Amino acid sequence: MTTKIYPSCSHCQREFRPGDFWNGANYCRGLFLFETLLHHDSPATTWELCQETGMPYADAGRAMLKLREYGLVTFDKEERPGGGERFRYCPVTDKPTYLRFANALERAAKLPQP
Repeated sequence: MTTKIYPSCSHCQREFRPGDFWNGANYCRGLFLFETLLHHDSPATTWELCQETGMPYADAGRAMLKLREYGLVTFDKEERPGGGERFRYCPVTDKPTYLRFANALERAAKLPQP
């Protein structure tokens, strides 16, 4: 029998299983992807982060939007050969920006869970 191991949040230790949701889930996923980006030498797309971490693309997409909302990532838009565009993300290591995100994560985690 094979057991699938999912990535987990460094804040609350919940696993990022496909389809799981809790109050603050997108903050937790965002924190995880932010920490992953910190270890990259070059910008990464959401798809590349999914391939590296095993996080489902839809979950990673919502998490990246949360990071963008809080200004924790910068991004460059690039055209895709088959049409459309993709974004390459870099982490922003500004401490006040990170603390604002971390405080929001704390507040979300304290909400009653579904």
